Amino acid sequence: RGLGVDLMSNVLSAVVLLYAGLMSVGVDAPEAEGAIVSAVAESSDVADDGEVMTEAYVCEDGTTFEARFDNSWTYSIAVLMLKDQAEIPLIQAPSGSGVIYSNGDYTLHTKADSAVLMRNDKTWLCKAK
Repeated sequence: RGLGVDLMSNVLSAVVLLYAGLMSVGVDAPEAEGAIVSAVAESSDVADDGEVMTEAYVCEDGTTFEARFDNSWTYSIAVLMLKDQAEIPLIQAPSGSGVIYSNGDYTLHTKADSAVLMRNDKTWLCKAK
């Protein structure tokens, strides 16, 4: 990878760590979230090796959303795109089966064409379109 990609990866890593640290101590961090969204958007622009993909999902209650998965870095990220909301960045977390992404507020667990989206006490069971 070129210098620009390495620099972007380092910046994104730093922003992710800052956001996770703020969230772990209960700080509302909309500025950090905005920085992550911007960094993810830029990372999608520079990742030209086919490791970024978007998947559309439909849930049992009719809810629909898209998730953009970026596996081009040393860690994986997902960005949720929910109707009428800003993009929501998630970081891959350890999983015994499938792949889990979370930011402490939203959690997305994917396996094959199934997805479970969780927020607070609400759970959506979903399938890829």
